[in-house]
Amino acid sequence: MEEQAFRQAVEDHRDVVFRIALTYLRDCADADDVAQDVFLKLLKSDGHFESWEHLRRWLIRVTINECKSLFRKPWRRVEDIENLADSLSAAQDETKAVLSDVMRLPERFRVPIVLYYYLGFRPQRLPSCCMYQPRPFERV
Repeated sequence: MEEQAFRQAVEDHRDVVFRIALTYLRDCADADDVAQDVFLKLLKSDGHFESWEHLRRWLIRVTINECKSLFRKPWRRVEDIENLADSLSAAQDETKAVLSDVMRLPERFRVPIVLYYYLGFRPQRLPSCCMYQPRPFERV
């Protein structure tokens, strides 16, 4: 990847990569490490990206994979969830409380919620980012 294209990719996508890593790992330092690893993989990759959206999806998939591989490390630790809400730039106490509750959800619910509500992904894009198939709603 060319230097200018790489710089632009980092500028455009660093926030998304960091937030997804933080959503998975619940630790700012680990999320920083994963983000660096993801962008190093991008720099070393020979892949040609068809569009800005293709690059974004690739970065999200690599970020999720890096987070999952970090969970397999023996030294993996989890920070207090309350500290995580304080570390994000939440404007109001209500927002921090909601984010804290969202971070307590299981991964399969937490990641799509963060992608949709905090990062603005369209619902149609969530299955390809998270590799899950949505279930149709059932009537009770």
